[in-house]
Amino acid sequence: MTGRRFIITEVSLRDGLQELDGFVPTAEKAECVRRFASAGLAEIEVTSFVRPDRVPQLADAAALSALVDPVAHPGYSALVLNAKGLERALAAGYRAVALAVSASEVHSNDNLGRSVREATGAARAMVASAKAAGVRVRAGISMAFGCPVEGEVPVGRVETLVRALAAEGADEISLADTVGLATPADVLERVAAAAAVTGRAPALHLHDRPGGILDNVAAAVDAGVTHFDCSLTGIGGCPFSPVAVGNLATETLVEALGPEATGLDPAAIAEAAAFFSRVIARAEPISAERA
Repeated sequence: MTGRRFIITEVSLRDGLQELDGFVPTAEKAECVRRFASAGLAEIEVTSFVRPDRVPQLADAAALSALVDPVAHPGYSALVLNAKGLERALAAGYRAVALAVSASEVHSNDNLGRSVREATGAARAMVASAKAAGVRVRAGISMAFGCPVEGEVPVGRVETLVRALAAEGADEISLADTVGLATPADVLERVAAAAAVTGRAPALHLHDRPGGILDNVAAAVDAGVTHFDCSLTGIGGCPFSPVAVGNLATETLVEALGPEATGLDPAAIAEAAAFFSRVIARAEPISAERA
């Protein structure tokens, strides 16, 4: 497509499963990790270390991590939202973590229980702790393209958050269109703003915009983005937002960019997506112990 190579981080097992009403057994999640890796997806966000009562679908984070051995797979990562979550991820052996702050006050309080300022301070401390432990950090900014409650998020606020996280040594910054509000013009503007701070294009976490997701991908590629979060089958969304839409589907992006640009075989990705669809269909009702 452009002669560049692109990186895909597969987020279906975290961002995808957190939206399910049911629970996928831990052994089946581990099998998904193995199959995704066999399909060529080297960067996989395996789980998130969050409170089980808030996201019961991910209550088995430690047990799943023990089955997939993140120590041996530096491309496997976990999302952490507070110092306790980071401590648990490090104990599980992850050499890469993702963390997030929100550019929306409403979303920050709903998702993290903190104001943007409080959450940013906590995130900076987490970046410093993770880097001191020799762990790679990707720092994400949720609602970077707007909030369904607050409306437009000023680009200056996004720049401030990028600067704060980069200053602590985050290895990569990711901008998230958490609820699918971004337009191609927004993508060009905010990618350029982040790149002006860090010297390189951020990663993008795009949620579906009916009829427009590939327009946003094209704008991102034009802006220099080479790293995308994707989810097999497109499953996913934020459980703490009044508007939730699915993720950019991995198979859609691989088809759009092509195998030479991604290093991925579309047939293998389609097979992994089909397996994941069957796993999702077998999700079990969440028990009282997990809720």
